[in-house]
Amino acid sequence: MDSLEKLVSTQIRNRSTNTNMTAVTLRIPDEELISLDEVASELNMTRQDVLAQFVSYGINKAQEMIAKHGNQEITPDNSPSNQTSYYLLNTNTQEGMRDQYNMLTQSCAAAFFDPAKRNIDRLKEGDRVFLYQNRVGIIATGIASGTTIISDYIHETDGNVYPNETHCQKLDSLLKDFQITLKSCKEITKTNLPILRAMSRISEEQGKALLQEVERLKNQK
Repeated sequence: MDSLEKLVSTQIRNRSTNTNMTAVTLRIPDEELISLDEVASELNMTRQDVLAQFVSYGINKAQEMIAKHGNQEITPDNSPSNQTSYYLLNTNTQEGMRDQYNMLTQSCAAAFFDPAKRNIDRLKEGDRVFLYQNRVGIIATGIASGTTIISDYIHETDGNVYPNETHCQKLDSLLKDFQITLKSCKEITKTNLPILRAMSRISEEQGKALLQEVERLKNQK
């Protein structure tokens, strides 16, 4: 019990020191509130701090599940070759910043390992790709070349080399140095976007609305 209380208390101190806090309203059943207060009392913590830890734990677990089960291969695009399709690519900065840095500096969209890497192969010439950074928003967009380039993947942490595990396509007319937050994405498209999946096809309406916002932001500069 002492180790559990020490662990949670340390996380709370770190969060309070390093993170901006926002007040939210949460309604829970009375019986669960009693159980919450019992846990808080046992750990000698406030109700708010216990809830914050439960939320953090739940979010992390949900993200892990989405990452595990959401990286599915996109169904083939049956639209005419001259019709633009729209895609959202998560740059996966939870694993480090290098892959996103390479995409931005080399003007490309990339994915790694099966099945995510095969989704890059779905892109045809002229398709529009939006790059989404976790906890930031959409940060870049460009037009797919239609030609997949395959290369080795070098792991950012351990340096291990995985042959032919990187699939990428050049993005022409890359626009970057802007930010469309998740909140703004919802307001602009009036929908929720599948931003945590490695790569997803979005509707023409969603894509055109996001592109219009990108152009508005770029014209402001």
